Amino acid sequence: MNDASTLCLPFMVLKTSRYFQTCALREVKSLNINRKHEIPTLIIIDGSTKSVLTYEGVKDVEAASSSAYVKWLSLLAARRMGIPKTE
Repeated sequence: MNDASTLCLPFMVLKTSRYFQTCALREVKSLNINRKHEIPTLIIIDGSTKSVLTYEGVKDVEAASSSAYVKWLSLLAARRMGIPKTE
């Protein structure tokens, strides 16, 4: 997808792992990270504001892959309209 409203980040970058507090359990000690999210993690980010819409992208795809994108668009619309997140 070539849309500015979405962004995919590789988790091989240490800065990214630390910023999103995401890594494999075996990497926690070597990376010195306070891990909140494990691998695999699919973080959906608003490309305009760079804010996280959800850390639950993997669960969304597993639950309903064909409608996950629609859910993320709804999260994006709600965020931009100032509706509080209910996840």
